[in-house]
Amino acid sequence: MRHAAHFRFTVVHRIEALLLAVVLMFLVHQLQLAQERLALDTETYVNDRLIRLMQRSFKDVWGLASQRGVDLRTAALMRGIERVAEAKRRRGVFP
Repeated sequence: MRHAAHFRFTVVHRIEALLLAVVLMFLVHQLQLAQERLALDTETYVNDRLIRLMQRSFKDVWGLASQRGVDLRTAALMRGIERVAEAKRRRGVFP
């Protein structure tokens, strides 16, 4: 009689453990799906910001080239030097 009760107890525990494992696997899968969606949203966000930044920078360089009568490469170099000089002026003297 003792063996039958022990067997029943073991089977119940095994079924509970199996159900718990299934639930945990489901939750882990849902977490992975959420992470993938977040990664895709983040990639889209970064790409959108990059496109806006590049478009703004191009318009800035194009305007400088038109204003000064230089080619785009020279205007881009001029704009870069201006940005470095502005950053240096704002930060002050650093060793």
